[in-house]
Amino acid sequence: MINAQVVLSDEQKPYQLTDKQLEVLRMISDAPATYVDETGQTVQHKALEVLLYGGARSAKTFLNCFIVIARACKERSRHIILRESFTSVDRSILHDTWPKVLVTCFPELIDRIKKRVKPPFYTFPNGSEVWFGGLEDNDKVLGNEFSTALISEASEVVMFSNYIKVLTRLAQKNGLRKLMLVDENPPSKIHWTYKRFIEHRDPTSGEKLDDLTIDTLRAMQLNPADNLQNIDPGHLATLASGSERDRNRFFFGIFLDTVEGGVYTKELNAAEMEHRICEVKHNPDYPVNVVFDIGVSDYTSIWFCQFLPDRVLLLDYYQNNHMSLPDYIDVIFKKYGQIGTMILPHDVLPKSWSTGRSHFEVAYEHGKKLHFTVRVLYKVLALQDGIDSTRLLFKNMWFDSTKCADGLDVLRNYRYDYKESLDLYKDKPLHDKYSHGADALRYVSDAYNGKYVNVPVKKEPEKSNWTFKDLLDENIAV
Repeated sequence: MINAQVVLSDEQKPYQLTDKQLEVLRMISDAPATYVDETGQTVQHKALEVLLYGGARSAKTFLNCFIVIARACKERSRHIILRESFTSVDRSILHDTWPKVLVTCFPELIDRIKKRVKPPFYTFPNGSEVWFGGLEDNDKVLGNEFSTALISEASEVVMFSNYIKVLTRLAQKNGLRKLMLVDENPPSKIHWTYKRFIEHRDPTSGEKLDDLTIDTLRAMQLNPADNLQNIDPGHLATLASGSERDRNRFFFGIFLDTVEGGVYTKELNAAEMEHRICEVKHNPDYPVNVVFDIGVSDYTSIWFCQFLPDRVLLLDYYQNNHMSLPDYIDVIFKKYGQIGTMILPHDVLPKSWSTGRSHFEVAYEHGKKLHFTVRVLYKVLALQDGIDSTRLLFKNMWFDSTKCADGLDVLRNYRYDYKESLDLYKDKPLHDKYSHGADALRYVSDAYNGKYVNVPVKKEPEKSNWTFKDLLDENIAV
């Protein structure tokens, strides 16, 4: 077990963890590292997964960073601390929580650990390393194997698949049991953390987890009241005096029944009740279409779908950022081999200042080579009209529960913006990381309802540098 008392200096009193923090440490240390399988053999357990959830200022991330440092000191090993974006981990942990833990609990290490810049990580005197990164660009850091992974503020992590990807990187061989640490102010009960850690169900399929996986899961609630010795009384009073929804999440630390102000909550609940979120098989009689919402510095989202006379089959979902259009096309063809139509939003027609070409031109040239059609949603509905149109089509939508899991998580978290001062929701949805996949689904509805001009290409354009007028003159599926 980790020693809860860390001596600061001869003049200072030792830092003492709270009773609740000690309970967390006991929960981790008491977890069995092995089990006996069906043949009677003693087998090493998989990584221990621990969720700390609860109100603000309850020292969840502080404790998790404490555990990471203590494990790094115990044995030469590699560890990683993550948030959804690198900007978040840099601001909230690298420049806040991490130095606080070092100064408060491990001052003897401050002058003995060395910081490396790219990617940022600290090296310890015994050769251990603690890395920092963002899940949005995880390929830069997750090529390594780790002994501990910490995902802080997991409520911001949209895709459960990102969590699983991190979990698979807990494979470093040493004497430490592999440990996945997760902390968050609890979101709604539709979030994957609630489904996995509290309900013990697979967030993708909804099926109950097997007993061996359940044996590796731990969850504990930590609230501000459990950390009174480290909280200013005025701040505690502020947390207690917020709106009901803020008190529930940040003071009482409870999971909410649903995403408040969710745009498609009613429609998604109906789809689940009617078993339209299930295994969806590809229909060989219809082509697979890909519908884009293209981001620049943020996410590009893609729905893979088939348009049948009486329904829309949502076969797959993919999102990423900082990739070029040819890279996305490569992903599409690796997934399905051949598509019928690539459907793009209306904002793909303007040319890029840097390349002098539009996304449409790039897509059209690839379409000629790879034999797919490119269509542009030239005239789209206003945002709310598009949402209403999507709601009407929702009853005919069937989602593959596994391949569309990330997209479904995005839709469940897509919500109207909340005006705190007026205690009401705005007319428009909040523009955040969830809006791109939701916009792409709105474009699915627009495409199914024929919101583009479907005119085939009559002849090859003679110019390599097309103008907008050329596109219209050539009737190129705009």
